[in-house]
Amino acid sequence: MGSVSERSPGRWRLTVGATPDSLTGRRRQLTRTVDARNRKEALQALVDFRAEVLGDGGSRMSREVTLREACEEWHSFAASNLSPNTAAEMAGALRRYVYPHKLSAKPIASLKASELDLLYRELLKRGGEGGKPLSASSVRKVHAVLSLVFAQALRWEWISRNPAQDASPPKEGRPEIIPPSPDQVRTLIEAAAQGDEGVLWSTLVLVLATTGRRRGEICGLRWSDVDLKVGRVAIYRVVKVVDGTLRVAPFPKSARGEGTISLDLDTLEKLQALRAYMEERAAFFGTRLTPTAYVFSSKVDGNEPLNPQSVTKHFERLRRSVGLGNVRLHDLRHFAATQLLTAGFAVNAVAGRLGNSPAVLLGRYAHWVQAQDDDQAKHLGALVSPPADRS
Repeated sequence: MGSVSERSPGRWRLTVGATPDSLTGRRRQLTRTVDARNRKEALQALVDFRAEVLGDGGSRMSREVTLREACEEWHSFAASNLSPNTAAEMAGALRRYVYPHKLSAKPIASLKASELDLLYRELLKRGGEGGKPLSASSVRKVHAVLSLVFAQALRWEWISRNPAQDASPPKEGRPEIIPPSPDQVRTLIEAAAQGDEGVLWSTLVLVLATTGRRRGEICGLRWSDVDLKVGRVAIYRVVKVVDGTLRVAPFPKSARGEGTISLDLDTLEKLQALRAYMEERAAFFGTRLTPTAYVFSSKVDGNEPLNPQSVTKHFERLRRSVGLGNVRLHDLRHFAATQLLTAGFAVNAVAGRLGNSPAVLLGRYAHWVQAQDDDQAKHLGALVSPPADRS
């Protein structure tokens, strides 16, 4: 397709492949330097330059741009407007699920919705690791990225119609939420306290249950985020694994997850005990906790957070050991949400603690909110009913 590179502010170098030299048979590379305010304008100049080289008024350009080339150009163009974590996740989705497929070599202008649907069906059957089925949620994420690619290609006039608009990604069924009981959570915390690092793992399970936060957010906590005197913790970052690499990223400015939440007395005391344990461990090995040490870390100086995937695997072993194989790590978040909602706490307050929007919380836990509303209806009705009806 060609390439675009910025040589200096406002100056871009365009490179396209021309027909092979008639004498040597070698494929030629032609370059041109143009003025453009941004990458979008430079890409359009590349389209015009390639059309000029091919001598066909641009008609061959859209026919020759493959799906993979379009994805790569879109990602290069859009990455500056995405958070580093989101950009990496989108690139990873394309690299794992789209580029290996034969569809990626087809011209983007010829692709049809039926071909995208075929890709989605194949991913559902064997798109996961080791040829295992890929979840509907993951396939929908692939569709979301491809939709952005085709939308940009339409704006660049590489295609005349967006096939992703007519494609049919799988519907994502929402599983029934069955949160663990308080007794089950206590059992898990007690079991986690066993072993050499019991204080670390039991405190982690406790914090997940009493804050309702996601595993990546808790793994991203540093000791500088925890006020061990007042009993508050600040959520500033999230830890994720992208293409096998551990990434620590700050929340975007608009993220609802960022904020400070309070800790109960027991959780605070457990965190104080964990801090003392980590300091003793560091001293034993002749070092000390770094100024930015992570709260939950297997490193003696705390300079690296626990891997969220490792946390899940440890929890899976833990739950099986106590006969609670049906309780997932994420169910600790469901536990916090449902317990607070059924206790009568306001939806906005619960959403703020969990780092959700109230609308998402209402949609996710509608059953528990509805039960509250039934009680509210009875209460208000009783207030205004005739005296004889109240007896």
